[in-house]
Amino acid sequence: MVNQRRRCDRQAAVADSVSMLAKCEGGVLATVNQDRVPYGVTFSYILKIVIKYMAGKVRL
Repeated sequence: MVNQRRRCDRQAAVADSVSMLAKCEGGVLATVNQDRVPYGVTFSYILKIVIKYMAGKVRL
Protein backbone atom coordinates (compact mmCIF):
# COMPACT_ATOMS: atom_id res chain seq x y z
CA MET A 1 0.00 0.00 0.00
CA VAL A 2 1.34 3.40 -0.99
CA ASN A 3 0.60 6.19 1.47
CA GLN A 4 -0.48 9.50 0.02
CA ARG A 5 1.34 12.59 1.23
CA ARG A 6 -0.91 14.70 3.44
CA ARG A 7 0.36 18.03 2.09
CA CYS A 8 1.41 17.16 -1.47
CA ASP A 9 1.18 20.87 -2.39
CA ARG A 10 4.24 21.43 -0.14
CA GLN A 11 6.33 18.56 -1.56
CA ALA A 12 9.83 19.65 -2.61
CA ALA A 13 11.34 18.64 -5.93
CA VAL A 14 14.08 16.00 -5.83
CA ALA A 15 16.69 18.52 -6.99
CA ASP A 16 15.70 20.95 -4.23
CA SER A 17 15.88 18.20 -1.61
CA VAL A 18 19.35 17.07 -2.73
CA SER A 19 20.55 20.68 -2.80
CA MET A 20 19.32 21.26 0.75
CA LEU A 21 20.99 18.07 2.00
CA ALA A 22 24.26 19.01 0.29
CA LYS A 23 24.32 22.39 2.06
CA CYS A 24 23.61 21.06 5.55
CA GLU A 25 25.54 18.82 7.93
CA GLY A 26 22.75 17.51 10.11
CA GLY A 27 19.20 17.89 11.22
CA VAL A 28 16.40 16.61 13.39
CA LEU A 29 14.21 13.65 12.53
CA ALA A 30 10.95 14.14 14.38
CA THR A 31 7.67 12.27 14.70
CA VAL A 32 4.83 11.69 17.15
CA ASN A 33 3.64 8.44 18.71
CA GLN A 34 0.05 7.18 18.83
CA ASP A 35 -0.63 9.39 21.85
CA ARG A 36 0.63 12.42 19.88
CA VAL A 37 3.72 12.77 22.09
CA PRO A 38 6.52 14.33 20.00
CA TYR A 39 9.95 12.73 19.74
CA GLY A 40 13.00 14.02 17.90
CA VAL A 41 16.47 12.67 17.21
CA THR A 42 19.33 14.91 16.12
CA PHE A 43 21.72 13.51 13.53
CA SER A 44 24.69 14.41 11.38
CA TYR A 45 25.54 12.86 8.04
CA ILE A 46 27.88 12.71 5.09
CA LEU A 47 26.08 12.87 1.77
CA LYS A 48 27.28 10.75 -1.13
CA ILE A 49 25.18 11.37 -4.21
CA VAL A 50 24.99 8.83 -6.99
CA ILE A 51 22.62 9.82 -9.75
CA LYS A 52 21.56 7.39 -12.44
CA TYR A 53 19.52 8.45 -15.42
CA MET A 54 17.20 5.65 -16.44
CA ALA A 55 14.32 6.09 -18.88
CA GLY A 56 14.36 9.85 -18.35
CA LYS A 57 13.90 9.60 -14.58
CA VAL A 58 16.40 10.66 -11.95
CA ARG A 59 17.08 7.96 -9.37
CA LEU A 60 19.01 8.65 -6.17
